Amino acid sequence: MSLATFLPQQTFHYVFLLARLGGLVLVLPGLSENAVSVRARIAFAALFAAVLLPVIEAPKLPESPSVLLFLLAGEIFIGLFLGLLAKFIVTGLDTAGMILGMQTGLSNAVLFNPAASAQTGLFSVFLMMMGLAVIFATNMHHLALAAVVQSYTLMPMGMSVPAGDISDYLVHIVSVSFALGVQIAAPLLVIGLVFNVGMGMLARLMPQLQIFFIATPAQLILGFLAVMMAIEAGMQLFSATYQQELQNFMQV
Repeated sequence: MSLATFLPQQTFHYVFLLARLGGLVLVLPGLSENAVSVRARIAFAALFAAVLLPVIEAPKLPESPSVLLFLLAGEIFIGLFLGLLAKFIVTGLDTAGMILGMQTGLSNAVLFNPAASAQTGLFSVFLMMMGLAVIFATNMHHLALAAVVQSYTLMPMGMSVPAGDISDYLVHIVSVSFALGVQIAAPLLVIGLVFNVGMGMLARLMPQLQIFFIATPAQLILGFLAVMMAIEAGMQLFSATYQQELQNFMQV
């Protein structure tokens, strides 16, 4: 192969790798937050692409610029899809945080959430930050990188994007994320139901009692105690779900 043919082919190969990895780092938990500089994200994607360059087989260089742009758009779309798989699972912690906020009466206490880049509830910030810490502490971020490498076997470069399968899988991940949030917050849902029924019965039995002044402090105390007892099991469930879903994708 002559140098005039080799250089364009290698440049095309590297740009295609960078397109998928660039889409990944745009939404991947831990890398997509505003706290991580854009230069660091670009450097990570560029270095990862350089590592994969001799490993991943490249398609032939298309002759038409329109075909080249279409293939690049497909690679970016696949990268975004891979990042959203992990992002949606972490978003389940936001769902759990919103439920915990409502059950403890702290739904109006909001803070800036670096993981969501928006104002969210106090418990949502706490759970999502803890979830990211669990991911990096247990090296589960390696699973996301392994899923990217495996994606080149499932969806090789230069092939048409399986939009139907991707949309079905995203629907599955969203349902898993919502179920995860409800399961993590399930102890508070049960305690909140029993507590509200009890306060309602007490209000009917003693109408002269100022139930609001009793219920609010008791709701906060019970809520924090329940969170303290259930947080470990909730993080274990999140860790198992995150690991299982990424492994399931690699085994498709």
